[in-house]
Parts: sequence; C-alpha cells; structure tokens
Amino acid sequence: MKTKIQRRALLRNILTTSAAIPFLAQMPSLGAAETPKKRLITTYSPNGTTPSQHFPTGGETNFQFKRILAPLEEFKNEILVFKGVNIIRNGPGGEHPLGTGQLWTAAKLLPSVAGAEGIGDVGWASGPSIDQVVANKIGGNTPYRSLEYGIMADSVSEVRTRVIYKGSANYIEPEQNPFAAFERLFGANSPFAGDASEQRNARAASVLDKVTKDFEYAKKYLSAQDKILLDAHTQYVRDIEKRLQVNTVQACDIPTQGQRIDPQIFENIPKVFTLFSDLLVSAFACGQTQVGSLQWTRSGGASYPFINVNAHHNSAHEPYNTPGSEQCIVVNTWFNEQLAYLLKALKNMPDPSGDGTLLDHTLVVSGNELGEGNNHSHRNIPFVMAGNLDKHFRMGRYLDYSNEGSNGYSHSRLLVSIQQAFGIQSNRFGDYNEGPLARLV
Repeated sequence: MKTKIQRRALLRNILTTSAAIPFLAQMPSLGAAETPKKRLITTYSPNGTTPSQHFPTGGETNFQFKRILAPLEEFKNEILVFKGVNIIRNGPGGEHPLGTGQLWTAAKLLPSVAGAEGIGDVGWASGPSIDQVVANKIGGNTPYRSLEYGIMADSVSEVRTRVIYKGSANYIEPEQNPFAAFERLFGANSPFAGDASEQRNARAASVLDKVTKDFEYAKKYLSAQDKILLDAHTQYVRDIEKRLQVNTVQACDIPTQGQRIDPQIFENIPKVFTLFSDLLVSAFACGQTQVGSLQWTRSGGASYPFINVNAHHNSAHEPYNTPGSEQCIVVNTWFNEQLAYLLKALKNMPDPSGDGTLLDHTLVVSGNELGEGNNHSHRNIPFVMAGNLDKHFRMGRYLDYSNEGSNGYSHSRLLVSIQQAFGIQSNRFGDYNEGPLARLV
C-alpha cells in the first residue's frame, strides 16, 4: 500500500495535465504492474458475404485465402477463420433484424411495444452483447469501461442499426463523429464547437502541446524502455491530431470559411474508418479503455462511391456471377482492408507493459448479421478472429464446423469461448448453455 501511495504522489507532482495521466500511470518504471492487459474489439459489417470468395481453400493449417479475405494475408498466422458457425433463429424478427440483434448477444428479439422504437413487430435484443459482458469483467479500472464507435450507423435507432447492448432492450448509441470522439479522449471544453475567436484559437491549439512539458519532465523518472513507449504513443496521437486538424482547417471554422467534413457523407467513409480505428488504438495505448466496438455502417442501405458501389444492400441480394454480386465482393474485400488497417495499427503500437505490441494482447472479432446476403441465410456467418490475446487461442487456422453438429454450431459457442478467454467461466451466453467451440485452445 505504501508503494501505491508514493506512486500516486509522484504522478501528482510530475503531472499537471490530467490528459497525460492514464498513459503514464501504466509505466512500469513509475511502479505500475508489468502484467499486460487483455483487450477486446468487436467489428461489425452488414448484409452477408459471398461464400465462394470468402471461405478459404485447403485444410486447417494449410489454407489459402480467396479474394475477400486476401487483405488479411499479412496476419494469416494471427487469424482464425470460421465456417459452420450459425446464428440460430430464435423468436420474432426478419432476417436482417434478427441477425443484427442476435449477433453479439445470442439473445432473442423482444416483441415491439406500442410507442417504442423498433421495426414492424420486433423490438430490441433481450440480453447484453459480448463486449459489454467482457467490459463488466475487465473495464472497472479504466476511465471508460468501453468505447463504441459507428461509421454511418444511422441516426434512426432500431434493431437493424444497433449491435451493442448493456442489457435487455438497452442498446448503446455509437459515437459517429470522430471529432467528438477525439475531444472526449484527449481534449476539453469542445474545441471543435462554435465560431467565437477564442474557440477558433482553441481548435488550432494542439492537445499534445498542452501536455508535452509534463511528458518531458516525466521522462526523468522513466526507464529507457518506458521512454520509447511514451515517444511512440505521443507520435501516434500527434498523427491522428494532424489529420483531424486538416479537417478542421477545411471545415471547422465559421460557415463563410467552409464547412467541416461531415462523417455522415458516403464519400468521407474511408477517412472516418481510419480515424476511428486510430482513436481506438490510441485509447488502448493510453489506458483509457480495454474494450471497444467498431460498427462499420448498418444493416441495409449504405453506398460506397469511392469503390463504385452505390447500393450495397441491393448488390448483396443479386444472384451470384452478376455485376451486382461482384459489387458485394468488392465491398466485403474493402471491409477486410479496413480490418487489416486496424490490425496493423495494433501491431505497430508497443504495449504499455513493455511486453510486445497491443496486438499481442488483443482479440479482434469480426462479424456480420448474415451468412449469404442474396438468400438471407444465417448459416456460415463470416466470423473472423484476429490477434494473439496472450496466446489463449491457437491462431493461424481455418476451422470448418459445417459437417459437425446440426450442419454446424450456434454462434453462442463462439461467444462463450470469447468470454472464457477473459476469465468469465460460464458455459452460457445469451439464450444458450452449450459451452465453447471445440479446438480453439
């Protein structure tokens, strides 16, 4: 106890800016425990996939990626690809709502209630999502128990647009503005709001400039390894900030000087994707959270003009081997390019413990509400897991369960496997008590 008190006093003495504290508080040479923290990210993309171009060829360990997963080739040894993991129809709901609501909850959808938000005769999911269950376990000692980011997730709150739940009918609204997310993490007093001269000056000022002196002073008390970690993290946040400042120069000033780039415009999706990915990685490195979610658009409609796809939902329903179905392949390949970007950002960031990188201690789980878009199937959901998570799972494999069980297994087993990896020793998740998937560990 005496060591902790001394460490807290030291931090108070060498730091005057609270924005600097979370990252520095983890430094081993300031007395923090050196045990790496486990972290979880869920990513969601909509409207199913094209199986013939998604699932690999070959066996469990000698598999080869096809077009859709090809962007992940660099991380092949740090990935698990699944086939035969299915969302089981349980209760009311059309295919898109049922898949979206159950994806991370494995809990049936509630009936709609008069006057409540919803779609048709169906309401919200009836249980918490896996990220929130894990956050309840590991998120108590961070400023944010979890962070939820959404790219074009829609302002209309109904079950097809929301995938994260604290509990029954208790969805979490994702932050859809990377500027607001950056301010929440690193800034103060909304520097991107308003048009008064002092506010414009605040927008021009760097968040990092305000803590640089604190960082330099703190280095006197850090080990050589911790100095490297601090420099790497500082540069990473600086890079994000520079990109945000480019946007604000063009768009964050008074209306006569141009409009701020809108995260709800389809053409801006790529920039918003990368900003949210970088912000989440920085939040991990800074010790602000251990759990995050990235919702990549929403079930149903979205357009991607930057890859010449104007109606993803429509293309997902086209017969195979048509121009429309080709667009669906293009979209899903692009989603995996974004997943590869996120994995690379995690791999390039040293872990604050000094043990490897963030990717070494993080699990990233990618999911979709459908298996095939053109027939609304819930079989063979294109789940992918990536990262090493302290080597809890045996990565670098293609696991095909489609000839086991009843043409595969409920995806609740995958969610059980994930919660057990984070120390939650229960065989139940959502509405199912079937235990974990075999052969993962």
